[in-house]
Amino acid sequence: MKELLPVPAERLDLVEQHLPLVRWVILSGFGYNENIVGLELDDLLQEGAVALCHAAATYREGKTAFSTYAVKVIRNHLLSYCREVGKKSISYDVMMLDYVLPDDIYDYERERISRLCTAEILSRRKKTYKGAAKRGLYNNKSTPEALACMVSKKNVDLVVKHGIFTKTEVLSRCEIQYELYNKTLNIEALTMLDMLYKDLLPAAKKYLKDLGAIAISEKELGLKPDVVFMKKLQEAAAAMYKDGEILSKELVKAEKIEDQKKASAAYHGKVLPAMEALRKSGDAVEALLGKEYLPYPTYGDLLFGING
Repeated sequence: MKELLPVPAERLDLVEQHLPLVRWVILSGFGYNENIVGLELDDLLQEGAVALCHAAATYREGKTAFSTYAVKVIRNHLLSYCREVGKKSISYDVMMLDYVLPDDIYDYERERISRLCTAEILSRRKKTYKGAAKRGLYNNKSTPEALACMVSKKNVDLVVKHGIFTKTEVLSRCEIQYELYNKTLNIEALTMLDMLYKDLLPAAKKYLKDLGAIAISEKELGLKPDVVFMKKLQEAAAAMYKDGEILSKELVKAEKIEDQKKASAAYHGKVLPAMEALRKSGDAVEALLGKEYLPYPTYGDLLFGING
């Protein structure tokens, strides 16, 4: 909207009657995010109310219902506003969705609308977000760090003062959460190693064996075999095996630690990075394996495959 026109006195009632439209447009077509400056619900309601006033000032009776006209004006203004917010902070994607407007609210036509993908905004902003730190709030990035704050003197005194928990109960709950975190990562790491040794490595070896047999046959026929791909797969499989051995050693070390708090530090600092490294090298091997050698279905098979 280029210029905000004053609302004629006779149309002030029109604005008041249709104020619920603003909230409806935001919740049904946009969504909001309290973690991003400018995209909080209050900010969007304010901008929507401004657009509603502009709609009342520019509305021409007889052509269409005011509610239909106001929705378009509010939506277009909010889209422009959100784009400006995005330029000042970070870029965002616009996701188009088909939807059917409820007939029992207003008589709107069916149409395509734009919804801000706020989840995408958050995912891009996690690494650089400093708002919590500026306000003196905790901004812990891992479970062990968060659990350590749970048993800090200030937090324990708070729940004890208000009779929520005793100090013993807080400490026991924290210990349980440490143990749960450790067991969860332990199970996930063991599962990864099981998949490595029983599925991925045998599949890679079988594929390499078949490729080697094909290369020998080609050489006997006087053809020059292409060993570049074989070498690439062999190196990827070797890297995967190496990452698996590292994970296995770090897991054994973590399992030997009896103190749950110290064990959680080992799982987070050593086991988790080793799991991430193995995941990456495993993905590299999976990308090179032929479909008939894959030990389990791909996501594409699960989503679109049809079992006979």
